[in-house]
This record gives sequence, C-alpha cells and structure tokens, in this order.
Amino acid sequence: MRNKYDVVIIGGGIFGTAMFYYLLKYTSKKALLLEKRRICSGATGSSGGFIRLLHSSLNLCDLSTKSFDEFNQFEKKIGMPCGLVKTGFFTIDSYKNLPAIEDHLQLIKNRGFQIECLTSREAARRFNCLEMPIDDDKVVIYEKDSGYADPIRTCKAYLSAGVSLGGDVLENVEVQSIVTKNGKVIGVKSSYSSFETPCAILAAGVGTYDFLKILGYKEPKFIKKIIQIGFYKYPLNNLPFPTFLDKTLGLYGRDYGDNRCLLGLTEESEQINDDQEPHLSMKVARKLTNVASKFAPWITAKCWIEGRCGIDAYTKNCEGIVEFLPEVKGLLVCSGGSGIGFKLAPEYAKYAISKIENY
Repeated sequence: MRNKYDVVIIGGGIFGTAMFYYLLKYTSKKALLLEKRRICSGATGSSGGFIRLLHSSLNLCDLSTKSFDEFNQFEKKIGMPCGLVKTGFFTIDSYKNLPAIEDHLQLIKNRGFQIECLTSREAARRFNCLEMPIDDDKVVIYEKDSGYADPIRTCKAYLSAGVSLGGDVLENVEVQSIVTKNGKVIGVKSSYSSFETPCAILAAGVGTYDFLKILGYKEPKFIKKIIQIGFYKYPLNNLPFPTFLDKTLGLYGRDYGDNRCLLGLTEESEQINDDQEPHLSMKVARKLTNVASKFAPWITAKCWIEGRCGIDAYTKNCEGIVEFLPEVKGLLVCSGGSGIGFKLAPEYAKYAISKIENY
C-alpha cells in the first residue's frame, strides 16, 4: 500500500466502484478506494439493479440512454459481465401525468430505443405476465430493450478492472475523518492508516450525511429513505415475472430466479441511520405485502419467503449530486442518486472524472 494518492474514494457502492475504474482507465492518477464494510454492502446491494430509460427529467433520460449503451457493452469494455438481462420494462403511472413526459419519450425514441405507451387494458392483453387489475386511469409505458443487471457483479467487475489498472482497495476499513488545512483536503484518516491526498471523493451514500455534518454543513443535501425488499414465491410457473416500476404505488419488482420474485417499496423516514437492522419486521413485511397485492392480487403472506431493508439517500430533485464543495477545496461529493444511481452510474462516473481533471 502507498501512503499517498492523487484521489481517495470513500464508499464501495456503484458510484465509488465506477469512479474507481474510470479514474484509472482514463487518467494517470493513483487511486485508493475505502469501504467500511464489504463492497456493495450498502444501498447498491439492496438495489433492484434496474436498467431503464424513462426518468423524471430530460437530463436523466439523456444520461440513461448513454449509460444503457455502456451496460450493453459492459463485458467487452470491462472484461467481466454485469449480469444484464433484457426482460423489457414496464413503468406504470397515472394517465394524467402522460403529457409531462412526452418530450422524454420522444428523446428516447430519437436515440433509437423502442418505447411505447399502452392503456392497462392493452398491456394486459399483450403481456400475460402483468397480472395487475385493469385501471383505465393508469398508463403503462413499455421499454422493449430494458431490464436489470446484477449490482454486486457490476461493482465487483468495476473493482477488479480498476485493480488490474493499478488501483488499491481496502474493505472493512472505516474512514474516521477527512483531513483539511487552510480550507483544502490534505488527507484521509481511517481505521487502517492515514493517507495523504489532495482530493477526496465522498460516495458513501447515506454515510455522506455524517461527513458533511462534521465538515460544518448544517442543512442536509439528501432526503433519507428506507427501502424495504421482500422475496416472494412466484406461483405462475408458465409466465415470466415482469420487471416494473409502479409509480402510483411506489412499488417495483423483478424476477429473482428459482421461481422467486423481488418486490421493493421505499418511504421517507428521518429515524434511520447507516447501521439500520437489515432484516424486516413482520409489521413491515405485512405492509409491503398489502401494497404489492394492489399490483397483483396473487401476492399474499403465503407467498412470502424473506425480506431485508436498506437505506437510500435522495436529493430533492432526484438527480443526485456530483460537485466539488466550494468551502472545502478538493472535496467532491458524488451521492444522493439512490433510486437512479445504478442505471446512470457510467455517465455519473465519467462526469465526476471530467470534473477532477478540470479542477
């Protein structure tokens, strides 16, 4: 191990590992990544790993189409697979919201992707896997080429490729402080050792919260949300389980292999921290099951297998933060993209690297 690096990345989720790889691939900088638990043990590990195109703003749709191309060529470029499975993707929304996303749909079509809007009746007729009740007030937006990837395999592929390019990684090492002098980053102190660096990248998800507080930021830049994930036995053996996001319920899901499906639900909460118990209580499990049953009536407590929870950090505009803080020279914050971060990570990472090179 060196004791001096050009860049130290704090956090081993999708943002951290993607930046680690692209930094080493496209620059000559020496990089170290520190993770206080194990790689992909935070919000990324609890992610559904969705690869979808439609998002809440034109900027995000632009980034998603570019990142999609990266995931399509992932194994060729990185050297290891990300586990991409193209199942098609269903976004279910209120029909009244359709005019607000017409420009988004056109941008995606102009990039050469197939995307179409269907009534719930049309979707049910064309796709037997959508066992949801028909509701004429809802619209179903179908992306033919989308699906999901494996978050853990993706992060480890980025990490392995970065290490092969000369980067260093330490797991189970907690960062204790970002050392500054005269308003500049000069190092990072950890439970393993102290490292000299002029540039630290905060990509620690909800943990970024605590570092910013220590550095004197009183107003949080993120909204904390808890993510509840349940695994259910899928009884419809002759039908594939859909990959979907139901914005009217705040519910999402996908196939999880071995005749199982994954269903997730997020909700804002102030009383959560980075050491949140990872297992769901029965009360929370019942809540998730009740919401999921509104999407598909066959989902009952009898189908429940197990569950877990994680913590996400969202920005208020849901677009994440990739910016140097003006008050501390050399501190780049790259966080707050939970919910969209995985699918946009390649473009976010490239954007972060360009900022570092031009800083």
